[in-house]
This record gives sequence, C-alpha cells and structure tokens, in this order.
Amino acid sequence: VLFRSDAYLVKMGDKYPAQIIVGKDVFIKRASENPNFNGMKAGIVILDKSGQIQEREGALKLPGEELVGGWCEVYLKDKDYPTKALVSFEEYAQKKNDGTLNSMWSSKGATMIRKVAQSQALREAFPNELRGLYQQEEMGRTEKLPEKEVKVGYATVGQKQGIMKLASMKS
Repeated sequence: VLFRSDAYLVKMGDKYPAQIIVGKDVFIKRASENPNFNGMKAGIVILDKSGQIQEREGALKLPGEELVGGWCEVYLKDKDYPTKALVSFEEYAQKKNDGTLNSMWSSKGATMIRKVAQSQALREAFPNELRGLYQQEEMGRTEKLPEKEVKVGYATVGQKQGIMKLASMKS
C-alpha cells in the first residue's frame, strides 16, 4: 500500500511516457515486509587524500576527499552472499544547463548517491516487489514533487481522459 508522498506520476517531456517515481522509504518498507529480508548496509565510495578508493558505510565525506560513487548490500536469509549494487556518482549526479551540479547534488551528493545505490540493490534483491519502481534521484528529478491529494471518484472528465492517455503511452 502506498501512502501520500510515497508515489508520483511524472511526465518528463513529450517524447517519453509518464513514469511512476517513489520515495526511498517505499523500497525499504516493501523489503522489510518480505520475510526473507535480513537487513542491509549502504554507503559511499570515495577517493581519499592518498589516492585510494574506499567504500565507507554511511554518507560521511571528509574535506579533501572526492565522492566517486555509492554502494549498498542487501542481505537475504536464503542467500550465502548479499546482493550488492555499486553506482557511479558521475553517472547519476544531476546537473544544470551550465554543467554545474544542481543544488541537491552539490550540497548532499553523498546522501543522494547512497540512496541511488540502495534502490538499485533493493530492486535487484526483490524484483517481484520493486520491479518498475524508481526513485526521483535515479530519474533526474530532485526538485520537490507536487503533493495533491487524490480523491477517488472526484476526477473531472478532462483529468480522466489525461490519465487514460498517459496510461496508453506507458504500454
């Protein structure tokens, strides 16, 4: 069950169909409900001052270090090894038109890339529960998404036609 602020239907330009974007908590909630879930660890990948690559748990990046990625391990009770995702900061960091990082990725880059790694590892570990779900950080959306309560049975004819059009584009 999704709750308010958990899922959004977002249209990214005329060339692409609408996408469902969910918050990180949806991934964690769904994983936690699975009896096979046995926890997870997540963190960042940094290039330290001595030029060494390190995987660090959490999102602590020290001055003089370069953030290069994120990682997450998901543990399942029926597997000997964790499901691991290792993602590149360069691939996911979102930029403005002038090529500089947008405000969220420049100020909270470690947190953002860690969230991307978590969603990828959880989606791989639980494909039936999380298939087709993506976080806004994975989809190039970090601005605050609109929060409008949907009341069942109160859509206008125009809204219903718009929804049906979006749904037909998705298939």
